[in-house]
Amino acid sequence: MATIRVIFCLLLAASLCAGCQALGAVAGKVAGTPPVPAKYVPNKVPTLVLADRTARANVDDAATEDMGRRVANIWQRQKIAPLIEPANLAALRSSMGRQFDQLSIDAIGKKLGADQVLYI
Repeated sequence: MATIRVIFCLLLAASLCAGCQALGAVAGKVAGTPPVPAKYVPNKVPTLVLADRTARANVDDAATEDMGRRVANIWQRQKIAPLIEPANLAALRSSMGRQFDQLSIDAIGKKLGADQVLYI
């Protein structure tokens, strides 16, 4: 019985000497990371997610559209704001041809019925 007490005391002392790092690591794994409040909360109005590549970016149009769709999917899942369908943007782009590139971001949003544009 005394041996069990000694072993228990040694294990307790060893765990206390481990410091806060081990305890903090365990607590972090169990509790998870706390949520971070948003710095900007968009209005709940029709929103267009517009991903555009800059002239300096070494990315093709398909990858840019894919990124826009992925961001739109995240916004839809989290119900951040009602979104304009990405297919509507693709249809507008293909119907206007080169004239699409002359439109401002605001004009693209207005043509698609968006009150705000998330420009990536």
